[in-house]
Amino acid sequence: MLGLGVVAFGLHAAAGLKTVQPVSITSTIFSGNLGDARSSSDTRQFIQCNIAGNTLGALFGSCGAMDAGGTSRVCSFDARVNPTFAQALATMTSSSNIAVWYNANGTCGQIQVQNSSANKPPVP
Repeated sequence: MLGLGVVAFGLHAAAGLKTVQPVSITSTIFSGNLGDARSSSDTRQFIQCNIAGNTLGALFGSCGAMDAGGTSRVCSFDARVNPTFAQALATMTSSSNIAVWYNANGTCGQIQVQNSSANKPPVP
C-alpha cells in the first residue's frame, strides 16, 4: 500500500510541469523547443525541420536552427537512405522539442523529436 502512495504522489507532483528549452547549438548538436523559439524575446531564435519529395521519387529533408546570439547550423539528409528521420519528423507538432546531431560535412546524423505536455506551445 505504501508503494502505491509513493507512485501516486510522484505522478501528482509532476502535474503542471513546464520546461523551457531555448535554441542551443554546440559543435555536434542543435536543439530547442518550437514554442520557446517562437515566443523568445529576441528576433533571431528559430528551429525547424523540413521534408520534401518530388515526382522523380526523391525525398530529401533538412533541419536548421539559430540561437539568440546569431549562431546557426543546418544539415540535410536523404530520407530514402534514412527513412527513420522522416518517421521521426512525422511525429513533430508545433510544440515539439527537437534535437539534431549533425556532422562536419553538413549531413544530419540523428534526429530526435520529443512531445510532452511540459513543452511550451507557440504563441505569436
